[in-house]
Formats: sequence, C-alpha cells, structure tokens
Amino acid sequence: RVGEDPVLDGNVTSLVVKGLLASCNAPVCLFGHMHEPEKCHRIQLIDLVADGAYDFVHIVWETAHKAKYIDHAAVKQIFETRTGFFQQQHQELLAMQAKRPKPKLTIVEWSDFDEELLWDGKDYCFRLPFDTEVLWFPTWMSLDEAHQLKATVQSRIRFFHAALEFQQPTG
Repeated sequence: RVGEDPVLDGNVTSLVVKGLLASCNAPVCLFGHMHEPEKCHRIQLIDLVADGAYDFVHIVWETAHKAKYIDHAAVKQIFETRTGFFQQQHQELLAMQAKRPKPKLTIVEWSDFDEELLWDGKDYCFRLPFDTEVLWFPTWMSLDEAHQLKATVQSRIRFFHAALEFQQPTG
C-alpha cells in the first residue's frame, strides 16, 4: 500500500513507485478513496513516474452500470485548474520565507544545560529529554512587557488542573 500521507509528505519516491510497477507483469490498477481522480493522491503517484514509459488511464463510474475512461492528461488539467491558486499562494509564501533572514539558534543539549545561559541575552534552542525543545528568545519583549503579559494571562485565563484519585492508598 502507498497511502495518501506518505505520498503528500514526500516520503514516497519515484524509485519506490517504479519498483512497484516493475514487479508487476500485467496492467496495474491504482485504487484511491476519491471518486473524482483529480481529488485523489493517485495524481501525485502517477506524476512520480510519468516519464512516458507508462500509459495512465483513470476509470470512473459514469452511472451505476457504466464506467468511463479519462486520460491522465485531462485529469491533470482539471487538477491544475482547481489547485492553481493555492499552488501560486504556496510558491509566494516560500519565496517570502526564503528572503526572510533565518535566526541562528545555538542548540544546547540537556546534558550541557547551564542556568547561566538564561541570563546571557542570547537566543537558544534547548533540547530537553523526550524529544522536546524549548526555544529561548530573551529579547523578544522587555522585562516589563513580560511581567504585564504574565499578569494579564493570570487575571483573564482560568486554569484547570487535573485531580487524580486512586482507589487504593498505594496508587
């Protein structure tokens, strides 16, 4: 199985798909969960191997008793028409992110942590146990602003804390 999440996350490569296709002697059928092929991750799978070596046809139900065949190029055109705006917005966002300066964070492993690092005014990424990171930006706001923010949060947000009860005194 090659599901939607691995395909969309980029964890499925053209070599994987070509390897799957090469292991088959007969025509191959890719099933997807969407009736409309332009809304399904099959498009991304096919695009990984669409180098002219294979012919791709989408078979969809036209009625309860009749199927119709749609060429992949036509499905791809529908997909691009429907998603073009979002792809353009995504490309513009990536371009803006590329222009933005990237902060240089010093990474500090938990075993190397020293409380003095909290007071030197530098930005850090503290790597705590259990795959947890704390990003430390001491100059993000002034001390007065931080105290005001803390007071606002404490006065306007009601915090609930879980109360654990055990059936036996030993837990």
